[in-house]
Parts: sequence; structure tokens; C-alpha cells
Amino acid sequence: MRRTFPLPIRLTAIIVAALWTATYVSFYPVLNLLWTCNVGLLLVAVGIASSHAGSLSIGMLVSLVPDLLWIVDVLSRLTTGAHLFGGTEYMFDPAIPWGIRALSLEHALLPLVAVAALCVTGYERRAWWLVWPLIVAVYYLSYAFTDPYWQVNWVWGVFARDQTWMPALVYPFVAASVFWLVLAGSMHLFAVRVFPATRPGLPPRAA
Repeated sequence: MRRTFPLPIRLTAIIVAALWTATYVSFYPVLNLLWTCNVGLLLVAVGIASSHAGSLSIGMLVSLVPDLLWIVDVLSRLTTGAHLFGGTEYMFDPAIPWGIRALSLEHALLPLVAVAALCVTGYERRAWWLVWPLIVAVYYLSYAFTDPYWQVNWVWGVFARDQTWMPALVYPFVAASVFWLVLAGSMHLFAVRVFPATRPGLPPRAA
């Protein structure tokens, strides 16, 4: 019998994701949803709504490390007055309404939700292989269609600093590959050790 989340949890995931997205695009350009953490949020929401381990696994891989780095950067600013990495300056910008900044608390909540959900569905081992083409596509879409002012996914240079040491069109490919190998790869190794496995490509089934 297929293991699914209870209907109230599935409906909650749909409603929260829809409200979050609608509020987000009311303030930010819609293409800012291409941030990997936002892509991960939507994939996790779809995974919970459909009880699909594959979507949950990919969502976790593309968002967990960026979310953790976001948390560290915010805490660094709160405790030392300086940003360790950068990228969370907007959280302290009084020109941005509190309600909009509160949307970014998803960075703190999503890792907990994703881990809890994967404890139920299990982790799909082949998810990591699907992350690479997804991230390459997301990075090139960010490069081609978003305003450089927003520095979406830092596809013009790490930590939102423009790079000049390689061709601009090559950099997103290199950055996506590093993301896949280092960030998503470390989470894949973590997930393999921590979560039960599912049959690749199929929804989890009860024993």
C-alpha cells in the first residue's frame, strides 16, 4: 500500500505554497522564484502534496545547503553586526516591508519540513543525478532572463561579486556543476546515511 501524507497535511502544503508564492511575486519579480531555495520550496510542497519521495528528495538537495548558509549569514549579522557571506542584507533593509521579509523565514523552516517529510517517504537515491540538469537549466534561465541587479543565484559571480576570470556564458555551467558536486553532493551523502531508501523512480510503498 502506498504510503501517503494525511489529507490535511497535503492540503496545507498546497495552500501555504500558493499563498507564499502569490505574496512573493506581489513584491519581487516573478523570475526571482528561480533562486534555488525557492525552487526547493516548491518541489518540497509538491512532494508533500503528492507524497512523492522523488520531488521531496530533489527539493531537499537543491535547497538545504543554501538555506543553512542563509541562516548562518543572518545569525552572523545579528550577533556580530557583519554578514559572513552576504546575500541576506535585504533582511535588515527597512525599505522592505516586514511581511515580505518574513517570507524568507522559509529558509529556517524548510530544512525541518524537508527532513521530517523524508523520514516518512524515504530518500530516492537517484535524485542527485536529476539535480545537475535541473540546476544547469535554472542557472542559465537566471542568467538569460533575470535582471543582474537581483543577482539571482549569483550567476554573474560568487557572493554577488561579478567575476571576470572566465567567459560569462561559461560561468553558470561551472557554478551549477560545483553546486551539484559540492552542495547537493554533500546533502546526498547525508541523506543516504540518514533516510531509508525508496525504489528509484517509484513512490514509496509500505513493507
